Amino acid sequence: MGMIVGAAALALLAPPGHAQSGPFAGLSGSWAGAGTIGMSNGASERIRCRASYAVGGGGRSLQQNLRCASDRGDLALSVKGATAADDVD
Repeated sequence: MGMIVGAAALALLAPPGHAQSGPFAGLSGSWAGAGTIGMSNGASERIRCRASYAVGGGGRSLQQNLRCASDRGDLALSVKGATAADDVD
């Protein structure tokens, strides 16, 4: 997992080679936040999340890395997506 996050961080630091115009073009960057999640049994717990988004392919490909930690455990999710279209429905 560390290598995936490291690769995404390097992608975010790389200077753009040209303007991106695809549907993912405006999503590059990172996000972090904290809050509370509610369980189906009525219990709740604190959660902290951090995400990074790397855009490539002229704005037509996206790599998302998400890590969340709660009182009960951790979650790591990595998603890659690409489209040949100019928009995504």
